[in-house]
Order: sequence, then C-alpha cells, then structure tokens
Amino acid sequence: MIRLIFITILFCEMFAGHFNMSIAAPKRLLNNIQSNDAIFVVNNNGKVIIGKHSEQLCIPASILKIVTSLAAFHYLGVDYRFKTEFYRSPDGLLKIKGYGDPVLVSEELEKIAHALQKKYFGFSGIVLDATYFSANIRVPGITRTLNPYDARNAALCVNFNTVCFRREPSGVLVTGEPHTPLLNFARKKIKRYTPDGRVNLFRKHSDILLYAGHLMHFFLIRQGVDMKKKYIQIESVNAKDQLLMTHLSGASVEEIVSMLLRFSNNFIANQLLLAIGAKVYGPPATLKKGVSAIKSFAQKKLDIHDFQIVEGSGISRKNKISAKEMIKAVKAFEPYRHLLTHEENLFYKTGTLNGVRTRAGFIETEYGKTFPFVVMLNRKNVNNYRMDVVIKSLNKYLASKHEKQF
Repeated sequence: MIRLIFITILFCEMFAGHFNMSIAAPKRLLNNIQSNDAIFVVNNNGKVIIGKHSEQLCIPASILKIVTSLAAFHYLGVDYRFKTEFYRSPDGLLKIKGYGDPVLVSEELEKIAHALQKKYFGFSGIVLDATYFSANIRVPGITRTLNPYDARNAALCVNFNTVCFRREPSGVLVTGEPHTPLLNFARKKIKRYTPDGRVNLFRKHSDILLYAGHLMHFFLIRQGVDMKKKYIQIESVNAKDQLLMTHLSGASVEEIVSMLLRFSNNFIANQLLLAIGAKVYGPPATLKKGVSAIKSFAQKKLDIHDFQIVEGSGISRKNKISAKEMIKAVKAFEPYRHLLTHEENLFYKTGTLNGVRTRAGFIETEYGKTFPFVVMLNRKNVNNYRMDVVIKSLNKYLASKHEKQF
C-alpha cells in the first residue's frame, strides 16, 4: 500500500508545473537551479527525466551555435563549400569577389596565387568586391574591442578578420604565425597598448576588404606574378569582366561547423547566418534575412516556437530560448555530436557571458543510454564552478542511482 501511494505521488510530481521531478532528482542538483536558471533532461525516447523552470526564457549564450549549425546544414548542406571568384577586367585588373567564406586564410591565398601564376603573367592592380553582404552589418553584442570574438563580418575577409603578432624584447613587431606576414597595412594599426596575440584591428568595412587585398597582393608577388603597381581598390565586378577561376573553400560546411563549435567562433557563426540569409532571400546578405531564415528553420524543422534570436553566435543578450525548446535542437544535433567537445562520457557545447553559464549536449552512460540535456544558469556572479557542480551531480544521478530505471 505504501509503495502504491509513493508511485502515485511520484507520477503526479512528474507532470506538475514544468515537469519538475524534484522527488526523483537529488536535492543538490535542483537546489543549484535558481529562479532565473533552467534545466531539462530527456532520455533516448524523449521521456522527461528532469525539468525545472524548463519553459522559462533564458539567455543561451554560445549554445545557440547548435541551432545556427543545424540551419547551416539544412540550407547550405554539410558538403557545401563557399566560393571566391577571381576575374580579369578589360584593363588588366584582378577582381576578387567574396561570398562570405569564413575560413579564407593565408594558406588558401597562397594556393590561389600559385594557381593564378601558372596561367597569367601579371595584373595591373587588385579590385575587391564584397557586395554579396551588406556593408552595414552590425551584430548586436559585438563591441569595439580588439578581441577576436568582436571581429566584424563581411563577404570578403581573411584570417577570420584578425591579425596575429608579437613583440620582440627589443620592441620590434613580428608576425605571430608562420604563413602570414605582418603587412605594413596592419602594422600601422597596432598601437602601443595593443596586446600581443590574435587581435581584431579592422573596424571599418573598407579596412576589412583592403587588408584582404594587401595580403593577396603579397602572395601574388611572392609567387612571381607581375603586379605592375600597388593599386588596391574597392569596386564591383561587372559584365565586361572575365571569370578566371572560382576557388572553393578549403573546408566543407561540416568542417567549418567543427571549427565553429571547437573554438566557439562568433565570426564564423554569423558568417554562416549571413550566407544562409543570402541563400534563402537573395543578396545582399543582412542580419534580418539570416535571422528570418533561422527562425523559419527552427519553427518548421525543429518545432521551436518560443524563441528570440537577433544574431547567430549567442554573443547578444537579446537571444532568448527556453530549455524545453532548446532540447529539440540538441536532439536534432545527435547525428553530429562528434563535432561537440568530448570529455569522458559527455558531448557538449558551452556558453559564457557575464552572468551567464550554459551547457547543452549529451550524457552517455556505460549501459549505452544517451541523455540529451540543457542547463542554463542566468544569474549574477555565476561561474564555471557552479556549472560544473550541476553537471557532475546530473552525471552521477543518471549513471548510478537510476541506470536501470531509465
């Protein structure tokens, strides 16, 4: 009789409020989920295991990148490769048109220069075309700092729109990576207070493009291409220009997403969002188009409706989603969980902002069961330790006490 009463109470508790299973879950775990926090955990079959404040809108921070990644797979395709086009004008200019390749780096530019050198003796200058994206993109949450995560987006960027350098003991500035020279164009923007390392130097849209042009010019010269003068300007490709070659990105979208998640790169996330917007609604890419496309994908393909998104990386505090809705994206990401951070029996993505710590992914048990989970801590002075306490407690709960039950 006592057993029957206990089962009845437990059943009622499971379906009360926001699936709050406080009886089944350890007190330490649920006590760490405060009023502005949320947790939601399900099993392989979607059965709710733990939920607290699961319908409450929270700031997701970088776990939003899971949604952006899924949208990129859907609209662009896992095997899609971004293109960059190279034209020759009637007066001998090399024209470069960008389409938002997030991973156009120095090594790729050198390969392009080598390919051009084998077919063409020289050019009278370089023209840069970035009209595939709007020139006035301002990502909410991006601030005017030197941090790489504040790098601006554009249709033609190189090296993640950053420069890597270091100072010798003598004070001389040198490049911080073997494949990229420290060009005078970048050197002039390094101030006395600019910290060593990888920095975001280019805030003007024109500087972003011109840096790409100067770096391309360097590699063309190094490959022996005759550049009659150092003419580097921003213009558009027109019908009179002859297409010389189309360079395909060195990485597929799946490989780009792997980098995006591993390094939590905000620049890559919003390059993908912008490319999605242009693919769905036509160029020029804008934040509005990208956000609209991702919202449509989330609603129609993931059944996510209670969702606020203003950009694709999670850097904006205006992004909001509930744990109950976010778990739908996590479950959809299961075929790609190998792209997430993997530690012991956890596959996960983290999110970090001031007053925000989030984590989403999968917990695997030794008996082969998988539990998609979302934890969002939105509170003053929260830190990684607080998140670790929740995850360790959750992991222990799933692995030991309820292994057979679930």
